[in-house]
Amino acid sequence: MHRLARSAVLRPRSSPLRSSRLVPARVGLRARRAALGGALAAALQLLLAVASPSGCAEAPPEAARRVTLTSVVRARSLAPFLNAAGWTVQVTRAIVSLGPLYYHSGAPVVARLRPWWIGLGVRIAHAHPGHYVQGEVLGESLTERVVDLAQGPIVLGAGEGVTGTARSARLTFSEAPSGELARALAGGVVRIEGTAERDGAVLEFGATVSASDLRDSTGTVGVAGCSLTDGEITGDGTVTLAVRLEEALDQVDFVDLAAAGRVDLPPASRAHQALVRGLRKAATYEFVFTRGRDVSPPPEESDP
Repeated sequence: MHRLARSAVLRPRSSPLRSSRLVPARVGLRARRAALGGALAAALQLLLAVASPSGCAEAPPEAARRVTLTSVVRARSLAPFLNAAGWTVQVTRAIVSLGPLYYHSGAPVVARLRPWWIGLGVRIAHAHPGHYVQGEVLGESLTERVVDLAQGPIVLGAGEGVTGTARSARLTFSEAPSGELARALAGGVVRIEGTAERDGAVLEFGATVSASDLRDSTGTVGVAGCSLTDGEITGDGTVTLAVRLEEALDQVDFVDLAAAGRVDLPPASRAHQALVRGLRKAATYEFVFTRGRDVSPPPEESDP
C-alpha cells in the first residue's frame, strides 16, 4: 500500500495552471492573425484606390507617333586648318559612299567637350566603341548615295522616324557605290584630296580608304556612337550630318611624303593609317536635329 501510494504521488499529472494558460494563448494568437489580415486587406484596398483612374496615379506615357525625317549631309568646314602635326591642310575634294544612317536613343560614345586644356595641346581620349549601347532606333535614312562634301549640303531624302529623344547616331558606308562620282573612289568608300603645307613645303595629296579599312568588330562598314544633339523629336524635321574633315586629318603627318610634291598616300604609310583612324572616330561625325526641313549650315565652330 505504501509503495502504491508513493507511486501515485510521483506519477506525472497535468497541471490545472498550465492548462488554464495554454487556451488563452492560442486564442490570442488567432486574434492577432485575424487583425493582421484585416490590416493587410485595408492597405491593399488603399493601393487599389490610388491606382484607379479616379485616383492620383500618373498618366501612362504618350504613345510614339510616326514622323518624317529628312536627312542632309555636308562638310562641317572647308576652310584651311592647322592639324596636330603642324601642317596647314586644305581639302578640295571629299567623296564619300554613304550607306544608311540610323538615329538611336542611347547616349553617344563620348560627348564632344572643349575644356580649357585643349589650348595646351592636350587631347581628349575617346571611349572604345564596345562601350556604346545604341538603345532604340528612332529614325533612319536608307538612301545609299555617293556625295562630294566639297559641293555643299546634299539632301539625301526623307526617311521614317518616331517621336522620342535621339541622342546618338550610326553612320554606314555603302560597299557598292554607283554613279558618276563612284569612279573617283577607285574601289574605295572614301576619297579625300587636297593640299598640305609646312615650312614652305607644299604637297598635293590624295587618299583612298577602302571598306575593309572602316569595317568594325561587328562586320559593319561604318561608325557607331556618334553624337546627335537637339534630338527631341516631337514632329517632322531634319537630321543633318556634318563631317569634320579637320578631325579626320588631324593626326596625319605628311613628312615622309613631302618630297614627292604630289602623291597618293600609300595604304601602308603612317599618314594613310592616321587618316583611317580619324575616319573611324565617332567625333568625326556630328548629327543635329532641327524641326522642319532646314538644310542651311549652322555657324562654324572656331577652334581655340
